[in-house]
Amino acid sequence: MAIIAWIIVALIITTIALVYAKLYLRIPMAWIADVFPKYTHGKLTTALNGWSLSMGYVSTPPLETIAALTYLNFIVGGLINFSGLQTKKGVIAALLLLIGFFLINSIGISKVSKFNFGITFIKIIIPMTAYIPFLITYFS
Repeated sequence: MAIIAWIIVALIITTIALVYAKLYLRIPMAWIADVFPKYTHGKLTTALNGWSLSMGYVSTPPLETIAALTYLNFIVGGLINFSGLQTKKGVIAALLLLIGFFLINSIGISKVSKFNFGITFIKIIIPMTAYIPFLITYFS
């Protein structure tokens, strides 16, 4: 059942991402998730959306760390005690995981921006290579 939920969530997130990508092509600007609701729904919705996004950005890395630590506890052991709290070893592991997730995400952002540049380049080259033969054929 959990796998079905993950698939449904992936479809929903993909749909939202595609909408933001299409909107960004029309109005390219930073912080689109904060700005577009202002244009469509006003300042109150923008404030609520901004607050919600901030809470999500702040809470996601620690939650991912706790989930990873819980899984690692089955392999390594001694990271979480019987009451569900982290041991000293668990706190150190959590800090290392959080730093690792930060580094992976930082490197990932850099790689994604380079990949996005390549895709944009391809999206310009393909129409241009189709346009030039049409232009030459029209004038011949």
